[in-house]
Amino acid sequence: MKKTFIAAAIAAAVAAPAANAGVTIYGKIHASIDMLDFEPYRGSDEDAWYVASRASRIGFKGTEDHWKWP
Repeated sequence: MKKTFIAAAIAAAVAAPAANAGVTIYGKIHASIDMLDFEPYRGSDEDAWYVASRASRIGFKGTEDHWKWP
């Protein structure tokens, strides 16, 4: 459940500014949020969380109207 919520929050954060700027976002995002448990290796109760990209392809394209002096 947490992974889905975090992925939705990231997508909303990327798409919100682009909606006002006339930018098209294209491509595919393949990412995961992974947890590494160190207990079997070091005997400690530490956990490490990280975001890993899995061959993501993302791009931004758009146009902007330039203001001209009257």
